[in-house]
Amino acid sequence: AIARALCEESGVPLVATSANFSGATGRAAMPQTLDDISQELKDKVDFSLDGGIVGGAPSTVVDCTREPFFILRQGAVNL
Repeated sequence: AIARALCEESGVPLVATSANFSGATGRAAMPQTLDDISQELKDKVDFSLDGGIVGGAPSTVVDCTREPFFILRQGAVNL
């Protein structure tokens, strides 16, 4: 709800990525709170929106640069 409100208020499309680095381990690999995100990553962004604890499966990551597409990480979307 918070992210949706930010998008509506800004009036422009917003883009976000996962809050982790490829190959991260431990809590930083799949952060569920702002505190779980590595300081190294926090130092690289201009803004963090804290919406509380994130639940559910991580996002599905697909490499669309090859045919057939290749699933890099299976997540919430089943392909």
